[in-house]
Amino acid sequence: MNVGFCVSMTPRRLLCFAGKFNLPKIVSRMEALAAQRGCGIERREEDIAVHFCPEGDLVFHPDEEAQMLKGSADSSIAGPGFHAAAADFCNALAGEARLAAVYEPGDPYCERGDFEALRRAVFLPFLEELLTTIEIEGGRRSEAICFAWPDDWYMLANAPENHWYCPTGLFPCSVKALFDREPMAFLQDFFIWPNREKDTVYLRNLAMSDAWTRCAFHAGDPLCKEICRSLEKVAKEDPLLPFPRKLYLELCGIVGRTPVVPEEIPEDTRFESVGFRKFPLLAPIGNWEILIPGGFRREEQKDGAIRLVEPDRCIAASSAVCQVSPDEEEEFRTRMLGRRMSQHPDKVFMENVLLGPDCRAELFRVNDWEHPFLLECRKIEPGGNLLSIMFNFKTRSEYEWGLDILKTAHCRDAVEEV
Repeated sequence: MNVGFCVSMTPRRLLCFAGKFNLPKIVSRMEALAAQRGCGIERREEDIAVHFCPEGDLVFHPDEEAQMLKGSADSSIAGPGFHAAAADFCNALAGEARLAAVYEPGDPYCERGDFEALRRAVFLPFLEELLTTIEIEGGRRSEAICFAWPDDWYMLANAPENHWYCPTGLFPCSVKALFDREPMAFLQDFFIWPNREKDTVYLRNLAMSDAWTRCAFHAGDPLCKEICRSLEKVAKEDPLLPFPRKLYLELCGIVGRTPVVPEEIPEDTRFESVGFRKFPLLAPIGNWEILIPGGFRREEQKDGAIRLVEPDRCIAASSAVCQVSPDEEEEFRTRMLGRRMSQHPDKVFMENVLLGPDCRAELFRVNDWEHPFLLECRKIEPGGNLLSIMFNFKTRSEYEWGLDILKTAHCRDAVEEV
């Protein structure tokens, strides 16, 4: 379930002549428009993404054979402000690159630029349908439901029963009653970019989303100070907007910052506590996941591996699925687990640990003053699912910690969304 738009762009006809689809020129115009609007742009293997805000990407798929540029925007979390800004971008690109833009019918903003109709005729019905579905699904099962949650993000390990979560918060499945009382107020609080401009509501909601999804809530995370500064700016520019005081004071305490927001500003009391990363999380590593403390920072490596980093330790991991027949599985397991996995000359072997028939770990001392201990592990599940994982520590005492995390590794189940 989502809300957004799709657009198709083809060269305009000039009199009786078909226009030419000049992709390099189109991309050049796209990059210039992105720079004018302060948007990031990423050219990927098969598409081009223009980044307007967190959870707000406009994605273009060029098709030179069909002489067409297709675009799509998912506004389910970013909201109507992003939706309108993305449509404006498409119209500007069509004008500068001499393209004809055709949108799917029924969108009041894409068709006639009516932003208020977009919110009332598209986004409010979307929220009502979403919350009704979640209320029904929440009554059928006890585990938490996730919505608009990227596949490569961590998952909550111990989400409370009868709740659902998304990049803008953790909500009870019964939250539709709040929407029914004040639908437009709920819209303002739920979406990152609910209004036409990036106003103080946007700044507050963006800070809240960052606190929910990205902030590690420790002094070494620079995002703690960034969120404090954003919230202080919101309070100064719009002292009547409900303010997440409890979150602000918590972050000030973590970074040793003196609170400066006046007490008389109204308080945003929607959440008792904010921050998914205060708690253990399930971190995806290919088709595996491991249970880690929420304070780890995730880094993608050029070779496809994942690094999870804390100030004193890090995890580097990769996974693979090997095509192994049942007859070959025993030989595969013996080959993968029955030999030392690292023969590098600057690694001194220390210990070997077998954690059952399908898991082996080896401890090394390495020539690295920052992380002198290295635990290399491999774990196998039936069908050729292989996890290769390395833990780097500052102290020998972290060894048991690494083994405990390894024991949590398992192949990922399909994520149940709405």
